Amino acid sequence: MGLQQILLVVLGVILVGVAITVGILMFSNQAYRSNVNALVSEMNEFAALAFQYWKMPSTMGGAGQVEDFVDMEYLANYIGFTAADSKVVMIT
Repeated sequence: MGLQQILLVVLGVILVGVAITVGILMFSNQAYRSNVNALVSEMNEFAALAFQYWKMPSTMGGAGQVEDFVDMEYLANYIGFTAADSKVVMIT
């Protein structure tokens, strides 16, 4: 083989390596973004449920827009969490 052919083979191997590296980085970045979007969506759902609890009249089990009626345990139960015996909040 001539020097030019060896140089082209080395250049081809380098280009393929760079392309594979860029592909892996793009895939991991997309997985990270997907997880971030899922967390943001879930937090928005919890915020909407908490706001719904705040607006619901106290006779129906909500806070009725009164700060004294806000109870974290009831709010957690309303959103879907339960308190375990070890005082750790768990999602149901």
